[in-house]
Amino acid sequence: MLTACDGREPSTTTSTTGGWSEPTGRYEYSLQSACGERLVHGWVRLTVDRGEVINAVGLDEAGRATVAAAKVENLPTLKALLAEYEQAMRGGADKATVQFDPEDGHPTRIDIDAQRNAIDDEVCYFISDYRVG
Repeated sequence: MLTACDGREPSTTTSTTGGWSEPTGRYEYSLQSACGERLVHGWVRLTVDRGEVINAVGLDEAGRATVAAAKVENLPTLKALLAEYEQAMRGGADKATVQFDPEDGHPTRIDIDAQRNAIDDEVCYFISDYRVG
């Protein structure tokens, strides 16, 4: 099992939300997308307000390229990432796992592989620095 950066054990579940629901106000999180062909590459810090991404900052070279190339409103909220996971589950993905923070329940990692032997269909999202307010 993976261990979170602070030493806590993340929970793994097939529940869509793990008991977490997207805040109605503002929240921020850092997202790393490290595999497959995705809109987001590298580390990006996202600010979400009332369910929409309103700001994005690239935290590394790939993240800065993502922010420069993408419209902010097309970058994913945590709710959108969970919807992508849920769609993979419904669609019979070869692998679809999600891990949640044991304290507040926000997603911390999402891994999807739609087809075992396909190339570049993998999804791996690492979510950190989640803050509400």
